[in-house]
Amino acid sequence: MIRNLLQDIEASVHGKLFHVGLLAALTFPDIAGALDSENGRANPKKYERWFDEYVAPKYIPPKYIACGDKPLITGKDCYQYRCKLLHQGQVIHSKSRYAKSLFLFTKLDNVAYCGALALDDGQTLTIDIPFFCRNMVMGAYAWLDKVEETSRFKERSAQLMELFQLSFGN
Repeated sequence: MIRNLLQDIEASVHGKLFHVGLLAALTFPDIAGALDSENGRANPKKYERWFDEYVAPKYIPPKYIACGDKPLITGKDCYQYRCKLLHQGQVIHSKSRYAKSLFLFTKLDNVAYCGALALDDGQTLTIDIPFFCRNMVMGAYAWLDKVEETSRFKERSAQLMELFQLSFGN
């Protein structure tokens, strides 16, 4: 199921179904955090820890860009995106480092180094959706390599929802 979900995220982006890919990518840290936890349940801290370990390092700007060593997107930021986009269809920042975040699906020339760029003296963050989804999928595969053979993962993943395709002789 996990590998199928990751393939679906990739296929969504490849097929230019950016909303679908982004929404699925934003839910993945919840699934991973729950599968890898003692009680098998998701919560914001597990989500943030998973993202910070497997994805946030991809958003640390190169040394030649004076932004500091903190990732442009942290687990806390991503959890806010997840909540706002999944529940209200918008990104509102009440406790965010950024006044505004823009998810882009048209590649900009100046958004190439890590798929995100802080603008307006750090007030606005632009995030390239295909790059974000790929980073999430790459983080997920790195996580899978680490946990896939553990008894906890095997036990919990056996309980995941599965999708089946029915064929009626087409």
